[in-house]
Amino acid sequence: MRDLGVAFDSDTHLAPRPSGSSKISLEWRASHAALACFENLRQGGPPRFRLDLSGEVFVCDVDSRSQSPIGAPRGMSEAWSGPLWIEYPHDVWADWLRELGAGTHVFFEATVPPPVTLQGKEIVAALEEAETTLRRGGHGAWRSVGVAARNALDHWRATDPPAFGNEWNPPSASALRASWTKEHRANAIRYWLHQLCHMAAHEDFTRDEALLATNALAALLALRAGSGGGIAEVP
Repeated sequence: MRDLGVAFDSDTHLAPRPSGSSKISLEWRASHAALACFENLRQGGPPRFRLDLSGEVFVCDVDSRSQSPIGAPRGMSEAWSGPLWIEYPHDVWADWLRELGAGTHVFFEATVPPPVTLQGKEIVAALEEAETTLRRGGHGAWRSVGVAARNALDHWRATDPPAFGNEWNPPSASALRASWTKEHRANAIRYWLHQLCHMAAHEDFTRDEALLATNALAALLALRAGSGGGIAEVP
């Protein structure tokens, strides 16, 4: 549990009637460093906060028309405190971060048709495992996402190998294992993504192709930033 700052409301509020409600707005002031700390803690999970609330209760007379306090409080105030959990939708939280200049979160929705073959079901099952793990987030989840995505691609390659154009000479499996790092392989993805995007200037680009291009680009940029390189430094 990390202390990320203080949220406060300095106004005085009347207690609601049993059938009513009272709206209280808390203002949280935090630095970008505190937001970055929270983003690191949640690891893609729900934006969820625990508030340790505290305040004072006064008994006073109230004007029947204006519903405003009249005169001085009766007797001494009574302090109260208690915890409260607040969770925000991912898209709302992402919009707030963007408005604050604290980062950009990109969300996508892609629809995969129901599979009709056993091989197709294996591909979709692995994809769903990757998506569910990604949505759940948390420490250790990313490796599981990568493994599930690889399994989907393995099943896909077994039934429908990727086809390349002329002049393509892929390195051998032994050469890949011996000398290609994760960075080399990510750069290969970035190269072929660039070639795909070149086609948008000359041919129709479908929504699914646009989703692939934008999602892959966001992931590659996030990968670059996570390895210590700034976006402006991406070659």
